[in-house]
Amino acid sequence: MLDNKDRLNRAGINYKDTASPQVISDICQKEAMEELFASAGPLEEQHDVVVNGRTVSVCNHCYRLLQSGAPVDLRDRLTLSQYTALIKREPEVEVTLHNSMSVKVFTNTFRTPSDTHKIIIRIEPAYFEALPMGAPRKSIGDMFNKLARVLKSQKKLTHLEIHGNSTDDEMFAGLRAVLQSKSLETLHVSGIPRFLEDENIKVRSRRLRNLAIDGLVHMRQVTISRQRGPTPT
Repeated sequence: MLDNKDRLNRAGINYKDTASPQVISDICQKEAMEELFASAGPLEEQHDVVVNGRTVSVCNHCYRLLQSGAPVDLRDRLTLSQYTALIKREPEVEVTLHNSMSVKVFTNTFRTPSDTHKIIIRIEPAYFEALPMGAPRKSIGDMFNKLARVLKSQKKLTHLEIHGNSTDDEMFAGLRAVLQSKSLETLHVSGIPRFLEDENIKVRSRRLRNLAIDGLVHMRQVTISRQRGPTPT
């Protein structure tokens, strides 16, 4: 089913490969698989626990860790301040993406049209580059593909910056889809060495006047779809 394929893509699972082991380690991978299993049958309900005199609900995974006394790994979680920054839809937005959950929340924030005209995205690569090869990285790649499509659909977005500081940027390749935005006037990209590593890159925006891409490994070919378009610097 189409919904199941989307969940498997988010989990980084190659559903055509039924013979090889595929790793599920990232929280967003796990969430996608839980959704898949939930569609086939009910999952256990969340559990209420008392923390500092306050009752809070926790997921099954965290509940089991609390029961066993094991620490809860916060690397793929968000603090309240981090979450608050990711859900802003102000005229100008600046965010830091440091794990899979931050990418997911930020993408969901802009699934619908907004009045935001300037977005600055900083990608902290440590979490992403530490992920094992295979399904975890494929899952992250799918998330960045979705983020690019969401940004491309923002009709009032005129200024976009993406700063990666990455040495292993394979997972971020889908971000080049923002070059097809029809509203962008300014696009700055740095720290994603293979951002333009493709056979044929098209810049579709007639309005794009300022295109700066720093730190490229090499660039094969850039096709500008309109004569009035920019040339990369």
